[in-house]
Amino acid sequence: MEYLILVIISVQIASAVIVYLQKNEILAAKLSTSITLTNFFLSLFLLITGSFGKFTLFGVLEFYPDRLGLLLGTYILLVSSVVHKYAENYMKDDPGYKRFYILLDLITTNLILLVTAGNLLLLFFAWHIMGILLFFMLNHNYKEAKTVKYANLSFITHRLADIPLLIAIVLLFLEFGTLSIPELEKEILSNDGYNFTLWIVPLLVVISAMLKSAQIPFHLWLVYSMEGPTPVSALMHAGIVNAGAFLVNRLAFTFTHENLGLHLAFFVGSLTAIIGSALMLIQNDVKKALGYSTVGQMGYMVMEFGIGAFALAVYHMMAHGIFKATLFLYSGNVIHSARKDPNIPEDEVYKMVTKGHEVVKRVPWFTYALLSILIPLLIVILVHLIVEEHFLKYETQLIILFFAWATAAQVVISTFRAERERPLLTAMIAILSLLVFLLGYVVMSHGLTNFLYPHHELVDKIYEKSFSNNIFLYLEMVLIALIIFAGWIFIYYASKEKFLSFNLSIYTHLSRELYLNEVYDLTKEFILKLSGLFHKEWMVVLFSLPLLFYIASEVRTEETLFALLIGFLIPILPTGYITVKLLKDKDLYWYILLPLLGVILLSTFRVPEEVKLAGVFTFLFFTLRSITAKNFETLTSETYGAVLSLVWVLQGNIVYIPVFMASPIILYLTGQYIRKQFGHTELGFITGLFETMPKFSLLLILSGLYIYGMPLLISFKGIFEGTVKLGLYASSLFLLGWVLFSVAIVINLGKLLFYKASYGFIYRDLDNNFLKLGLGLWLLVFFIGFLIY
Repeated sequence: MEYLILVIISVQIASAVIVYLQKNEILAAKLSTSITLTNFFLSLFLLITGSFGKFTLFGVLEFYPDRLGLLLGTYILLVSSVVHKYAENYMKDDPGYKRFYILLDLITTNLILLVTAGNLLLLFFAWHIMGILLFFMLNHNYKEAKTVKYANLSFITHRLADIPLLIAIVLLFLEFGTLSIPELEKEILSNDGYNFTLWIVPLLVVISAMLKSAQIPFHLWLVYSMEGPTPVSALMHAGIVNAGAFLVNRLAFTFTHENLGLHLAFFVGSLTAIIGSALMLIQNDVKKALGYSTVGQMGYMVMEFGIGAFALAVYHMMAHGIFKATLFLYSGNVIHSARKDPNIPEDEVYKMVTKGHEVVKRVPWFTYALLSILIPLLIVILVHLIVEEHFLKYETQLIILFFAWATAAQVVISTFRAERERPLLTAMIAILSLLVFLLGYVVMSHGLTNFLYPHHELVDKIYEKSFSNNIFLYLEMVLIALIIFAGWIFIYYASKEKFLSFNLSIYTHLSRELYLNEVYDLTKEFILKLSGLFHKEWMVVLFSLPLLFYIASEVRTEETLFALLIGFLIPILPTGYITVKLLKDKDLYWYILLPLLGVILLSTFRVPEEVKLAGVFTFLFFTLRSITAKNFETLTSETYGAVLSLVWVLQGNIVYIPVFMASPIILYLTGQYIRKQFGHTELGFITGLFETMPKFSLLLILSGLYIYGMPLLISFKGIFEGTVKLGLYASSLFLLGWVLFSVAIVINLGKLLFYKASYGFIYRDLDNNFLKLGLGLWLLVFFIGFLIY
């Protein structure tokens, strides 16, 4: 029965193909909605009937539709069905109507694949593809420069989330010799010893989850990616941003040995919850306020698995996702209505911090302070009595206290701002509602824990580890106490109708969103300037000399000289720089002849292990140069230097040379096609091909994925093996280079695809036969990739 998950995935992919082929856009959308809804009921059937299990087709195609996978798969299909249905009418006049539904189907497929993957590489593939599909979804209004800017930021952030996860996967593979998730779970839970892998892997998993789940300061992509249609925002906030909670739950068994990752999640989640909620309060844009609300809620979610309450994080994720999807979909109607109203509402938060409010003085301030202490304690006691006798065993009440304190503070402030005649009665009603809600919240999460983790040994081990070091908990409690105390101060001065002089200062900093957007702009400017510096001759010498000395000191003289000689063909600094510079003006056969000659020489030479690090720095060097490439000739030659230098990281494995040499050849042929069409190849001068040449754009996008080495393509095989061969620090640097290289390729090719179409040119797209040939070749390469892992 568990094999039916393949039907769900296959049918959802087929839905995207049907939408693409269907000429009638309205009919295509309705078919897509119907298929997604049918898949939801099929997934619900599998969940209800308990059709859990695991199976392998071939290679990395191992599936694990367990309780967690089917529960989240059903949730994903439910949210996707709602978004599908809502978008039918909301987006029917949008020029990208069909493209939206194709991407929506692909994202849904990818998320189902993510939650049911039984192999770490397959999971990583879905983890990575999520960022790519989101990038194109956020670029829905690709003619706007602001849209492209923040879609790029989203892509960069999601790529950064790939680094720690891939390192964790490699470390687990080296330690246990398998990538199968069920096998790893069995091995780790039966391992009572201590080693470095089991110490650092949980930390890496948490970092990857936090990057994906918009934790401070990596949250800007979520807040500013609002230029797309409202259904895009709904899907992003209800599904994609929640991926961190799934990852931690899927790899929960790795958290039974160490707690550093849990403590980090606890601290960062708390900070994100506080800052996200504060920034939400000062927003006057509906969608942006909802964005910061999601950031705050993601902080709570991360904090939950920081205390080991993994199932609670899943429940929070699902409840918040459905709630936020509803808000976003309804916000579209609100925004449309508001645009018809010429009146601009007054900023109440600004008024409060600068002028204060008229407050009814029936309730003294200390009453509110007392309530903020008694309410959480009452909730904890009731939870202890109603839910389970040993609820307090691992100090889990701390998170309940935090929720209660934060929410009670909101109730108190809302009561003051409501200016009602009977504020005490209003507060008591709100408190009663809060009590019922939190009790239901805890009871539901307790039931979900029993469902997801029927064997309580795993949950007990995680709880035990999460609270084995109380220093972090005490620090957190001090932080919470300070926040509550600050709230009391505001309440006291509000009751006295006094104005705090630092109110306006706080508002000013919050209104600038703590200047994190400026930090992003400065970082971007720094990287661009650094890339520009690497085009200077003196920087080439400065960068190359230490590498030359390193090779000469670690390797015998004759081996050093032979490696530098081969470096003219298979680039390694400093000799590889000369070749790359000369290649800018050369014909295609040079890009074929040089690697083939390199194959001949490398076959007679045993590459010393010490040269691997020089290969890593050479890869970084040419990658940084490629970021600011001015034209296709420069981008092609720098790509040659970057990808062929990976052969040195792989210690001269000549099998990969044909795989890597294909990347610059593809770019060369693309550049020649652009020159033939438009007369030159300057990047950024020809724009808008996504609109004017959609067939060519599709092949260019797929080519870009191959060039930078998308997971499970054959070009990624070298990236994975290189990471396996390198140590922890060298592999981190290597993967950072891989991320920067993907950014360079995507942003440079994006200059052609996005923005408004350039005027004064005749655009001639590819014919259908060439498109079919190109798609066929890419699919062949794609399936070969699945076979070789």
